Amino acid sequence: MYYSYRVLADFLKQLPQEEAAITAYTLSAIPDNTDNTFYSIVSVPSDFNPHRMNTTFTISQALPDDIRKQAAQLSHLVDFGSLPA
Repeated sequence: MYYSYRVLADFLKQLPQEEAAITAYTLSAIPDNTDNTFYSIVSVPSDFNPHRMNTTFTISQALPDDIRKQAAQLSHLVDFGSLPA
C-alpha cells in the first residue's frame, strides 16, 4: 500500500500548485454502489506525505452474510505472508 501512496504523492507534487489543491481531488459524495463494487478512499494530508496517508474501504450495505462474503473476497487481495513482522 505504501508504494501506491508514494506514487500518488509524486503525482500530486508534480502538478502546478493551483491544480494540486486537495479539493480538486476530493470526493464529495460516494456514488450509488452496485453489486460487487467497493470504493477505496485515500486520505491525503496537505503536504502529500505518504507516511500519513490512509485508505478506507467502503462496501455497499448488505446482509451480514453478504458482508462476510465480500470481506473474505477482499482479504484475498492482500498477501499477508509478504508483510514484514
